[in-house]
Order: sequence, then structure tokens, then C-alpha cells
Amino acid sequence: MNQDDYIKIAIPGIVGFLGAYLLKYIEPVANTILWNPHSFTFAVENLNIATNSVTVQNLGRKAAENIEIIYQYKPDSYKIWPERIAEAKTNDDGTFIILLKSLGRKEYFSIESLHYQGLHPEIVNARTKEGPIKTVKFNSQRAQPQWKAWTGRVIFLIGIGTIGYWTLQLLERY
Repeated sequence: MNQDDYIKIAIPGIVGFLGAYLLKYIEPVANTILWNPHSFTFAVENLNIATNSVTVQNLGRKAAENIEIIYQYKPDSYKIWPERIAEAKTNDDGTFIILLKSLGRKEYFSIESLHYQGLHPEIVNARTKEGPIKTVKFNSQRAQPQWKAWTGRVIFLIGIGTIGYWTLQLLERY
């Protein structure tokens, strides 16, 4: 066998390996995030009542499985919205876990908790079968009218077109 024969054998193998490697990055995966849109403490007749809200959402293209939200300790009262089937348990070390079987694409749920003994329990960990849930910062934003959004898109596209035109002009000169 000469060198050309080895190249003919090696190239399909290398291309196949690179294709399989790249497919790993474009396959559908779950991308679960968590944010805290609200928490507040009320002082009512020598009693501190703390409220907390946590929202979990799957932004990925695949369902997230075995979602676990782990609190320092059990809140005095909590509610999951929208209604979902969830299992709750307390570990020997006092941590409180809320378990959900799955969270589909683009689905979300919120856990609203109420605590009568001062501060609400913190979330110590949040994870799915696929890995940890990413905590993101949250900020309310005023909704803009549709005409403003479309105007911004048109201006952006005009800018991209202008940059492309001038780039081509420069490339033709040199």
C-alpha cells in the first residue's frame, strides 16, 4: 500500500470521528435555570412572617428529569404552582427536598413558601438528573409596545446590512 491508500482510509475515519464529536454538542439537552423573583419579611404583632418565591424553568430542547430543590430546612408552608405532582422528604440532617419527576421543554413551576419563625430557609442545592440547575439573576422589566420592538429589529438589520456592504466594499478594493 502506498501513501495515497493510507490517506483514503484515514480521511473517512477522521471525518466520522469529528462528525460524532460535533453531534454531541448539537443533540437536545435539558437546560434548567432557577431564579428568585420575590422574597419579603412582614412584621406582624411581634411575629416575623417571611415569604419567598422561587421559579424553575427548563429552557432546553429535552425534558429535565428528577428535579430536586433542596432547602436548609422545611418551610412552615409551601405551595407549588402550577399544580404538579411532587414528593417532599426531610433528610436526617434536616435538609428538606422537593422532588419532581420531570419538567418538559419550556415548562416552569414556582415554589411559594411562607415561614413564621423569622427568615425563610435558603436553597442549598438544586439539580436534575442531567446536572446542577443554574441560578440566574432576575430583574423585572417593563414590557415595551410591539412597534418599539419591531423598530429596534429593523434598525438592527439595517446596521448589519450596512456593515456587510462596507466590508464587501473594502474587500473589493484590496
